[in-house]
Amino acid sequence: MASEIDDIGYLFRVLAELDYRGASPLYERLAVAAADDPDILRLLLPAAPHERLPHLLFAAVQFLLLGEGSGPLEAFEDRPYDVFRDWCRGRRGEIETLVATRFVQTNEVGRCASLVLCLASVAARSGRPLALLEVGASAGLNLGFDRYRYVFSDGWKLGAEDAEVVLAPRVVGPPIPSLSMPPVVWRRGLDRSPVDVTDDDAVRWLRACIWPEQAWRRALFDQAVAASRTDPPELVTGDAIADLAGAVAGAPNDAALCVLHTAVLQYVADRAAFVGALTALAAERPVWWVSGEPPGLVRGLPEPPTPTEGIAFLYGVVPLGVDGATSRLVARAGGHGGWVEWLDVG
Repeated sequence: MASEIDDIGYLFRVLAELDYRGASPLYERLAVAAADDPDILRLLLPAAPHERLPHLLFAAVQFLLLGEGSGPLEAFEDRPYDVFRDWCRGRRGEIETLVATRFVQTNEVGRCASLVLCLASVAARSGRPLALLEVGASAGLNLGFDRYRYVFSDGWKLGAEDAEVVLAPRVVGPPIPSLSMPPVVWRRGLDRSPVDVTDDDAVRWLRACIWPEQAWRRALFDQAVAASRTDPPELVTGDAIADLAGAVAGAPNDAALCVLHTAVLQYVADRAAFVGALTALAAERPVWWVSGEPPGLVRGLPEPPTPTEGIAFLYGVVPLGVDGATSRLVARAGGHGGWVEWLDVG
């Protein structure tokens, strides 16, 4: 068990620096202190080994606080680490139950600002409407990307002016060219544990996965949930590899089939098998593989013209079984979509 605790502590130290620094001062401070606190690290032992991350512990804590009408900032921001430690120890059973039965399922609506660029590219290149399968869809909020409004800081706007959800990412680098909202004729989400957007308890868990200082993320999430509840997406339960082919059953043959995902591959234990499942699917019909992932995770996606520094995702399109189509790197963006850099200048 000592080695397991050491491994968890190592991840707390690494993610405090890589993920939380500059984004969540509270989580950074708590993660650094908890990294040397075996009693707190043991709270994650009921979770699967690859799930034992500070994100999961902090989500469990925030979930319980939200149920009490509070939040992490109110409870811990200006107080010593021992207050957090004692609070967690007093709720050990509840926390252990949550980490054993829940997953980090951030449904990050901000990533739609880069997804829409990729999907508009597919529609333009294929000349067809889109059929979407989102892998790791969570509550499927990103499947409604075409119902949102986008106001980019370089002045470009896309989407209906009366949309209930408005994204306003900062543009770095070259201006984004004018693109048309792609038509979508079919959409479905695949997830190992899909979230019912009409279930208040399930929605509270997704909200608990948002870092406490990032009010803009919570606002987008709340708006997207409210909009989605009027027309919930179709979600199916299944494995990203074993159930991929079955999940696209019913997608119109005359549409461009897009298999898309964001921040998913790091949770897929056998990435080669996932690529194999995509390749097998492409033997039956052309597939446009649309992804937003950290650098180096998507096979076949070109490297960016300049190195990626800090926390950033690469968004691109890899055509599989599409005659004459080549892979394109479309954009680079902040992990939660706060900024976007257009890369497909060719």
